[in-house]
Amino acid sequence: MGHQSYAVPFDDAEQLAWILDIVKKHNACSSMNGATHQWVRYDEHEAFTQLKAGTDLRHFVVASFKMNRQYKSPRDGPSLSRVLLFDNDGGRNSTFAFLQWHLMRALPNVYVDGFHAVAPYMYDEDMEARLAMNRAKDVFPTMPKALPIAVRPAEFITRTIKGNDAFRFLVMGFDRAERKKRMREEPDVPPYVTTYTTVIDGLVVDDARYTDAQRDEAEAHAQRLCLKWSEAAATASPIARDRADIETRNLARFEAKRDAGMDYWRLENGGRFWLTPEEVAERRGRGEKYTKATIKWQTLDKAYSEEHKHSPVEEIERMIDAGKKIVLFGL
Repeated sequence: MGHQSYAVPFDDAEQLAWILDIVKKHNACSSMNGATHQWVRYDEHEAFTQLKAGTDLRHFVVASFKMNRQYKSPRDGPSLSRVLLFDNDGGRNSTFAFLQWHLMRALPNVYVDGFHAVAPYMYDEDMEARLAMNRAKDVFPTMPKALPIAVRPAEFITRTIKGNDAFRFLVMGFDRAERKKRMREEPDVPPYVTTYTTVIDGLVVDDARYTDAQRDEAEAHAQRLCLKWSEAAATASPIARDRADIETRNLARFEAKRDAGMDYWRLENGGRFWLTPEEVAERRGRGEKYTKATIKWQTLDKAYSEEHKHSPVEEIERMIDAGKKIVLFGL
């Protein structure tokens, strides 16, 4: 999980309004697992990935770059004149994926140096040194309440991208310097044109999928999750509510992945992944080395006062099935 600070670049008030709207969508998706009802892919040859949200985004600040200190290319960092800064305390990978998809879809024609320029970046010391932070301004957007856990249509969205003929004619036959000059002079002519195709296939509750014929089962699942969510939200202190939120999400994620036949694996010199036996075999066939990973946990009474323990999935499952009160971390 872990704390993460983000920066999203923009040039004008309209772009900022779009970014804040996407931030609000992210914070509204604070269901048990932060799961949305959308599976997305950037190309028809990719596998679909379910969009999820991390913990709530907060502490919004607008800052401008010092004179000529923005990055030259979006490949290196924010390349527009200003950034919206914010942070959260968990689910950074989910948050980055959520923002990346929605920003690209909402502002498809904002390009610098031939690359899409409105994207999420990690806020670090190098970026801070480029910003006029002494003139930064706090922003206080009104955040919507979290969406209720409900049965929703499962949307599968495919992004298709192709070259823009108008852009090709704009730069064709010129050297690199002249091409860059023309791109700066004609910022509204993007190098690519994107379209999105949506297919509805069944139902979803959090990250559990159902067929249309299984609506009664889906409704029952939604009611169970709503009850758990309400119990967690009733905790008195803000810190306790945040902890209960993360604890409930992690448990729901663990149970959902096990119900899907997945185990927890560690990639050599890489990250940790929930994978089915078939997915592990496929990746090993590509030469990737996987070993079983352990999960961090602690008993409820010692969860935030003592060092975490580490156990394999099967042991975690036995403890949960036996009714032991434990808290899972890092999922």
